[in-house]
Amino acid sequence: MLHNRIVIAAGSFLLGTVAPAVLKSEPVHKLCVKGVAAGMRAKSRYEQIVEEARAEAGDIVAEALYVNMADAK
Repeated sequence: MLHNRIVIAAGSFLLGTVAPAVLKSEPVHKLCVKGVAAGMRAKSRYEQIVEEARAEAGDIVAEALYVNMADAK
């Protein structure tokens, strides 16, 4: 149990000291930029799909209201 905690603490310390140097390297930086760009494209596409679904739902509701008004006459 104590051994696991020591390993986790040592690993955390090592990661905390090495990570900034690794993130500053050019290949890792480019990879991170590409990953963030891909995430932004996915978010944009998701928002577009949601907006299209919202518009379609609005059209359906408007048509249903029209049908109800026509049936009421």
